[in-house]
Order: sequence, then structure tokens, then C-alpha cells
Amino acid sequence: MKETLRAKEAQREGQWITYLIRDPRYSDKRGNMGKPIYVGQTNDFPKRVLSRLMKCEKEAAGKGMDCIEVRVASLLHLGIVASYQVLDYQPTRLSSLISETNWARKCWNAGYDLANRAELQNAGG
Repeated sequence: MKETLRAKEAQREGQWITYLIRDPRYSDKRGNMGKPIYVGQTNDFPKRVLSRLMKCEKEAAGKGMDCIEVRVASLLHLGIVASYQVLDYQPTRLSSLISETNWARKCWNAGYDLANRAELQNAGG
């Protein structure tokens, strides 16, 4: 519930949020807590965080591949909650999608194996 409370504090009315999900077991390459595992975007950050945590097990079932639902569910099985970080605020869905793609590419270029699978987000560039 700590992550959902933090998400409520981060939400801004009328703004889209680009966010990063981190695996808190490992540090990133700069020594910050949590290795990046997914970049996303939403206009309802608290709802998205809660949904990712509450529905990941059900949504991961049957996928049988590396996706964000499987990664979040795997962490929860270990008693670990993924951390969520706001990367950017944008005024529209389109600008948020561009932000999400740019941040995903930055993470790929930095050597992180993200669970993003959108064609423009699953490689550096």
C-alpha cells in the first residue's frame, strides 16, 4: 500500500505520467535503489500502480513469457514489492506516449533489459 500512497501524492490533475518500475533487489548502474524493469505511462497513476500489484498474478497466468505482469508477480512471490518512480509529466496522451518511448529507449541504451514489448520501445535507438 505504500507504493499506492506515493502514487496518489505524485498524481497531478489533468497530467499524464511516465513512470519507471524498478526491481528493488538490485541497484541501477548509478547506485540508485532498484534496477529498471519497465517504463509505462498513464493518466491515473494510483489506479495503475494498484492494478499492477493486484492483477499481476491473474494477468501473468498463461502468458508464459517475460512481461511486466510476470516480473511483478515473481517479485511478489518473493515478498518484494516493485517500486514506482515518476519520470515525467505530460499534458496529453500523445506526448506521454512519446515520453514513454524515449525513456524506454534510454533504459535499453543504458543496458537494462526492460519488459516493454511495444515495437518502438523494445530496443535502444
